[in-house]
Amino acid sequence: MIDRMKERNIQIKRTALLSVIFLLGLSSLFGQSQIDSLIHLINSEADDTTRIFYQYQLLYAYDKFIPNKTRDYANSVIDSIEENNIELQGCHNYYLGKFYSKVENFHKSNKYLELAKKYFEQTEHRKYIADCYYNMGLNCYYIGLFARHIEYMQKCYNTSLKYDFQEYRSESLLNLSTAYSNRGEFTLAYEYLEKAKELAHEAGRERTMAYILNDLGNLKNRQFEYEQALDLHFQALEWAEKMNDHYKYAHIMSTIGCDYLEMDSLDKALHYLLISYELVRARKETYGEIRISSFIGWAYLQKQLYDSAYYYYKEQLQLAYQQGSHFEIYDAYGKLSHYYGETGDFEKAYESLVNYKLYRDSVALVQKDTRLTEIMTQFEADNKARKTELLSKDNEIKQLRLRQRKRIVVGLLIVFGVLLLIAAILIHLWGAKTKQKIAEKTQQNLRQQMNPHFIFNTLNSIQYYIVQNNKEASNSYLIKFAKLMRMILSNSEHPYICIQREMEALGLYLELEKLRFKDKLQYQITVDEAIDIYEYKIPTLMIQPFVENAILHGVMPKEEKGHVSVGLKMDGNSLLCVIEDDGIGREKALERKKQKDGNTTSLGTRISEDRLVLINSFYKERSQIKYVDLKDSNNQALGTRVEIRFPVMLVN
Repeated sequence: MIDRMKERNIQIKRTALLSVIFLLGLSSLFGQSQIDSLIHLINSEADDTTRIFYQYQLLYAYDKFIPNKTRDYANSVIDSIEENNIELQGCHNYYLGKFYSKVENFHKSNKYLELAKKYFEQTEHRKYIADCYYNMGLNCYYIGLFARHIEYMQKCYNTSLKYDFQEYRSESLLNLSTAYSNRGEFTLAYEYLEKAKELAHEAGRERTMAYILNDLGNLKNRQFEYEQALDLHFQALEWAEKMNDHYKYAHIMSTIGCDYLEMDSLDKALHYLLISYELVRARKETYGEIRISSFIGWAYLQKQLYDSAYYYYKEQLQLAYQQGSHFEIYDAYGKLSHYYGETGDFEKAYESLVNYKLYRDSVALVQKDTRLTEIMTQFEADNKARKTELLSKDNEIKQLRLRQRKRIVVGLLIVFGVLLLIAAILIHLWGAKTKQKIAEKTQQNLRQQMNPHFIFNTLNSIQYYIVQNNKEASNSYLIKFAKLMRMILSNSEHPYICIQREMEALGLYLELEKLRFKDKLQYQITVDEAIDIYEYKIPTLMIQPFVENAILHGVMPKEEKGHVSVGLKMDGNSLLCVIEDDGIGREKALERKKQKDGNTTSLGTRISEDRLVLINSFYKERSQIKYVDLKDSNNQALGTRVEIRFPVMLVN
């Protein structure tokens, strides 16, 4: 299979761009007569509603024969409609919705498609109802409303299944497969894909095979079976080329590049990604440019070609801003944050990380607001329908007897009670969501307080060597500190991380402290062999403040050498972390701290204790902290032991 892939690679490298350019030119030649005929009809038609029908036909003629003109033509039609204040009704909203989709204004596209759908429901044009659901689902996918994407595709499938529209059945199944694959529900994704494959064979839809094989390859990629994914994507590419599907050809080239990216074949990945990038640029597919720019930037970053990586990440961000897609904007900021962290520009890395979180939260808020608006719209429609019904019955009520009037009053009271119950439920749900967000924000604030607290102490260590003019030591310290900063930037995005990452960061911190205090500090980190450090997770930066406390307030005040040990082991159904030092003990440490600044509480440990309380209350965990004063037979302090108990939690 590998030999066959290599053979295909060589063939595609030689012919990819030339074949596509040739096909585009050939298509333009054969389609020009059809385009000229449509332009003549449009110019000779005075009626606006008839003209937009011909304009819609011309749009898809351009898309089929001269795709690089499609977007410009769609923009010109939209500008003409808006400038002349042309009012469209009924099915013509459908055409306008498709025009907005072509220029990637997906919000407006869905607005007009929704109006068109209501018209088709009234006139019982069921196939167009399925088409509206399908296109509204695609629009939602492009703007990051994935729950709505699934909802519309499910409605499209149900409609097409009910009235036997095989084309929309297979297309909606393909989209549902992709959606569930993105959510990690691979069994369901395979189930939908197999249904789509059966339908394609039954209907003889060869064009769909490129999409099915591509989606199968994507599923294999997500399950880390990269060689099988690559083989399926090359088969899909052959089908796209065979069916003269320029759109799919360009995007399959990018998926092949992503396969090689996952396999760490960076040169091959860049080859296919750059070809795909030029093809989507030629077609003026902005969302395709955004997505592929991200992958190209990542490939260059892995090759440590930082200027090239920066160029494509900035291109991704600029295009995302042009489209106004918060989903793509926050993804671009996340990539830039990683880039700045790799290049050592921690200030810009932090700024990009802040913007990443800001836009990520805004996407979640838009999704919730969209759903809330729909609920309120439906509620108002239902309320209006009820009022109309009540008004229509008003004349009947006047002619009925007292018993009939009592029945109507009782009915109204029941309706009112149901509405009150619904309102109470909505208010309760809103309150629960608000409490959840407060708890999450509070925990984020606590993590943000810990980072400056730790960084301040570490910078003191670096300053010490600089003042002593010890260039070798200060250089070593800065290198280790930079590595630790990259880890903090990466870990701070998650409330929990695997034990391996936490222990790696802790070990680096202790190494820095040992360098600072020279021979004064000795340390040891042990993890029970029964613990899978890659599968189990614990709260981020939970252990470090206690280790820091043991060093600064336990070991350092001693005149002789000190020792700190950190151990992690299984204890029943819990993970037990034991931090032990042979320092001066808590009583003397508290006296020294009180004499020094009048405060007897360590900021780092207090924040960690507060975080643990939040975690227990919000996630219903059973975490706890226990302090043990170590003393000899004469009641003299031998040190301090801190026991932190975590519930067993898996990374996945």
